[in-house]
Amino acid sequence: MKLNKRYKLHEASSRDIGRYSMQHVSLDDGNLVALDDHILAVVPVEIEEGDTDGLIPREALIDACKAPSKNGGIASIEANGSIIVRSTPESMSTYQRPEGPFPTWRQVVPSSSGFKVAFNPELFARLVKAIGSHDSVTLTFTDGEAPECHPIHVQGEGEAYGIIMPVRVDR
Repeated sequence: MKLNKRYKLHEASSRDIGRYSMQHVSLDDGNLVALDDHILAVVPVEIEEGDTDGLIPREALIDACKAPSKNGGIASIEANGSIIVRSTPESMSTYQRPEGPFPTWRQVVPSSSGFKVAFNPELFARLVKAIGSHDSVTLTFTDGEAPECHPIHVQGEGEAYGIIMPVRVDR
């Protein structure tokens, strides 16, 4: 499979050792999916001949994105039995493919669009840092209705998107 290196999907995978399958990413029908208890990230990949759906080790993804590539910012991972990352034509790393079920992630993707809010993530990150709010941020909407508890859908570049798991909204 081919993956754009701008995606840092390993950042969304779980660090919880009790969540074995969530420590990895899942190749699922042309997408790589990563999640933990709070966020879900989905990015499109180009499937190559022989690639099969299943878990991909987090470490393989990190290595693939660090490897030099002659075709721009594209990482290449072979996912057909074992996982192979080619750093150069002469050098490769092989990873055992993890086994186990990956959570049914599609059920947390909102089916309706609801209302949308767009903002610059770099400015948002600067503001959060400036006000010392490292544990949580509250967004207050003064117009329109918001449901009691809902996931937040975040659209990335192209077909990439993420979900912040349901958040309680106080009125």
